[in-house]
Amino acid sequence: MNYRITIIAQDATVLKTMRRHCEDYFARRGDQCVIAQMADPQEMLCQDGEQDLWLVHLPETGGICLPQGIQVLAELRRRGARTALAFMAASPVWACQAYQLDALQYFLLPLQYDRVAALLSRIVEPSYGPACLVFTAGGQRVLAFSNIEYVECIQHSIHYHLIDGETVSSLTQRTSFVQQTACLRDDPRFIQMHRSYLINLAQVRLVAARHVQMYSGATIPLPPLRRTEVCQALQAWLQRVRYQSKVSFIPQPSPIDPIVLDIDS
Repeated sequence: MNYRITIIAQDATVLKTMRRHCEDYFARRGDQCVIAQMADPQEMLCQDGEQDLWLVHLPETGGICLPQGIQVLAELRRRGARTALAFMAASPVWACQAYQLDALQYFLLPLQYDRVAALLSRIVEPSYGPACLVFTAGGQRVLAFSNIEYVECIQHSIHYHLIDGETVSSLTQRTSFVQQTACLRDDPRFIQMHRSYLINLAQVRLVAARHVQMYSGATIPLPPLRRTEVCQALQAWLQRVRYQSKVSFIPQPSPIDPIVLDIDS
């Protein structure tokens, strides 16, 4: 897939950070992404071609006047533009107006990768994409595969840890962990690396001798006998999404050197 995103920001730091987060996200997926940059929101009125997402920074105005970005997007909506939209701002003062324009997200600065990734996942994997149904104490939850970081089984209850930090816990089940997570296991991005854990390979940051670290910082125990299998599965996944150029494999570690693979190298 080839996605088109436009970032509108006068602040160089905001522009650079958001662009880096977008590039990192699509590099990990292996999808193409064309990112356009604009400093003046008025340029959006003359933009050619359809866009998948507008990311608009709202600078501090120092008064009660609507930011130019809000005014321009209101005009575009009036003209019938339905492009997905998100705003970035230092304060929530314009959040109400932003959501009135059907914004998907209103980011408070500084930008955080996990929140940007969650937004981009909504763009590339809409609600009808791969998902699983989870029965919880509060009702039924539909969880998109792309939003699941890892799954944990504790005393016959399954806990789905999402990339935004939320944990969704299922009702106590009489069936096995393997049966309950069968739909995830059929997806190439997931692997069961422990009898009680299933991880999303797209969210792995580090594979060490005795644990796997996820991008959220969560540490998952790794049985020594499964280490080679997990590394091979991760390498296969990275080759699948064409991200191998950003991965460094380190020779078989000694007992005092636990690192096997580091995604950020």
